[in-house]
Amino acid sequence: KGLTLLEHLVKNGSERCVDDARNHSHMLRSLHQFNYYEGTIDRGLGVREKSKQIVEILGDDERIREERARARKLREKFGGNLG
Repeated sequence: KGLTLLEHLVKNGSERCVDDARNHSHMLRSLHQFNYYEGTIDRGLGVREKSKQIVEILGDDERIREERARARKLREKFGGNLG
């Protein structure tokens, strides 16, 4: 849930959210090896995949711009600032 929130903040939050996430990218990279099993079922796969997605976004300025523009369009389409 925390990674989903971070992804949302990177796409929708202020530029400072992106800067802070980049400053802590070493922590995100450590999640690439996250393991959690319930019996024989791998429950850590979602964490590994989400952390890789976020690190990829943070490493590419153009992709961040694209993702933020896409998120802005969705906000405008679905009602803008409701809060």
